[in-house]
Amino acid sequence: MLPGRADRREGELCRTVEDGGDVDLAANWFAVWSAGSNQLVGMNERELEGAVVRWTAAMRRGDFPQAWRETDRIELPRRHAGASGIFVRGRQHLLWDGTPIDGGRVLIRCDHGLGDTLQFIRYVPLVRARAREVMTRIQSPLMPLVGACGSFGRIIADDAPLTGDFDVQIEVMELPYAFRSTVATLPRDVPYLAPPAAARDGAVLSRRDEAALHVGLVWAAGEWDRSRSVPLECLAPLARMPGACFYSLQQGSHRAEWRHAPFPLKPLSHKTEAIMDAATAMLKLDLIITVDGMTAHLAGALGRPVWLMLKHEPDWRWLEHGAESPWYPTMRLFRNDRPGDWSEVAKRVAEALASLVARSGGLAGGQMADVVDEPHLRPRRLRVEDADGRRRNIEPFEVIER
Repeated sequence: MLPGRADRREGELCRTVEDGGDVDLAANWFAVWSAGSNQLVGMNERELEGAVVRWTAAMRRGDFPQAWRETDRIELPRRHAGASGIFVRGRQHLLWDGTPIDGGRVLIRCDHGLGDTLQFIRYVPLVRARAREVMTRIQSPLMPLVGACGSFGRIIADDAPLTGDFDVQIEVMELPYAFRSTVATLPRDVPYLAPPAAARDGAVLSRRDEAALHVGLVWAAGEWDRSRSVPLECLAPLARMPGACFYSLQQGSHRAEWRHAPFPLKPLSHKTEAIMDAATAMLKLDLIITVDGMTAHLAGALGRPVWLMLKHEPDWRWLEHGAESPWYPTMRLFRNDRPGDWSEVAKRVAEALASLVARSGGLAGGQMADVVDEPHLRPRRLRVEDADGRRRNIEPFEVIER
């Protein structure tokens, strides 16, 4: 949930949409509740909740156009009412009021989580191609990495004073709606983030045994949604993995658990607290295995091979079926079909990793990356479902389950 924006009623609504409240659509792309008297425009509460439910269902089946139509049902009356002074946007509403981006001075704000910013900042170059001037205000921990990439233009930290006049303000997660993105058209070229050469030469991860497959591991998600976390003991099948070397990238309150891992696990958490250092370490690893969180988005944005272990009924951005992600072509999804039981996911991850180790044995680092990337990434059609149930194909990279 978005800190400082979502009130108790908004949280309750989100939980009616997705078990556990992990789908943050009300706070993320079109916050639907307001603490004031103007909380509803053009529909009653039941109609509003129905729009939220339909939005989530459309996003999860990959029918983005239908989701945007649901957003329009909420937003267009608000824009009309706002133009006449009847409706005033609060912090819990969509930031963008529909003002065209083209030729304007645009402020892009990043008011959600670090992972959200990493995922959606890919849209900033598209805005720069259409706007006269663009400033992006991001969270301070991301400044060194994002600021080092020239494609994002002017970047300031969210704790820095904001000066200047802007024609348009938009939150970074609202950009797919502004561009009316579909699964087929969303920007998916990776990497779109990269540490500068000077950072890559650092000693975050020292030179390694090139005969092994070097794997970064994150098993615990943020405290706000513990159901995304995998108990470290559940990953015991990784103990039977000769030829793989595991490194803990875990941060937060679970970082010390590496000492009790049921398999050899080298601590790297103390060297990867800074996001720039984590990114540098990922460039030297062959594979990252993680739960749903910032680490997954960082690895995907860097174009690194990443395996994502997803809880039962995960966030809408991972869709509801398949092992592919339309957002990250180098990502493979391992879905949990049994709520709270990670044993089958751990088994499938271990089997896939054993196959990978067998194929990569004896290769040097650069060749190793090719083995990780290519065998499970095949250019193949992705099937998505429209609101009327018809299925259609698009052409992203699909991660093939083995």
